[in-house]
Parts: sequence; structure tokens; C-alpha cells
Amino acid sequence: LIKNINIEKESFLSGGVGVLWKLYKAQTTDKSKSPVVVFMYDKKMIFSLTPTAREEFLATLRREPYHLSQFKHERITNLHTPLLEDKKLVGFVTEDFNTTLHGLLHENKIEDIYSTELEAKMRIQMVAEVLKYLHD
Repeated sequence: LIKNINIEKESFLSGGVGVLWKLYKAQTTDKSKSPVVVFMYDKKMIFSLTPTAREEFLATLRREPYHLSQFKHERITNLHTPLLEDKKLVGFVTEDFNTTLHGLLHENKIEDIYSTELEAKMRIQMVAEVLKYLHD
């Protein structure tokens, strides 16, 4: 589905609205070898839905990268590749990151992610900045 990117086999997080997307660490295959994150959703998860419900669900998934591309803030990850879709998968690529807000709040302990209290406080301040930006 996504070309010119080497994707790790195992997802490292789940994310997005409803935590539906599987997130994979990856690397571009160009000279820069830039680290990126690939968001993927396997459509087989919704085959049991009616065609109308399936299309509504996919429309919701398709809006997420669009909304992400509208945010212009240094603390919000940027879209690297727009939404791509085939018969089996929906996906897009963003710049690299290590965790999501959901991951911080539900899946990890702060001390597992940050080595010092100061680093944890700085990250919390960054989250507060982004939340302020989103609500202004």
C-alpha cells in the first residue's frame, strides 16, 4: 500500500479517534532514511457491517488525516504522506513520534517513558500548549 517506506512488522501503538489505527515505526527508503510513523487500518475488521455502515465508518477514518493536515503547530505531528487506500487497508504516514496522548494516559507509566522528572514536566507543558492551541 505505502511505497518507498520500510515498515516494521509489529505495531508499537494504537491511535486516532477510538484508538482504531495501528501505528508502525518505519523509515523512508530515500537517501535521508527519515524515521516516520505509519497509521494503518485493516478493512477486514469491518466486513461484518452493512455496506452503508461500512462506508460511514471508512468516511470517518478518511477524515482523520485530513484534519491532521489542517493543524499547523510545531508540537503537532505533520502529515508526511496523504491517505492511501486499497481493497484491504487504509493508511497514511506522519513524521516520527514515540507515543500518543492516549498512550501516555492509558498504556504507559510516565517513568517508563521519561528518564527525569524535568523531562516529564517539559512534555506535560508541551501537551498543555497543544491543547491550548486546539481550543483557541
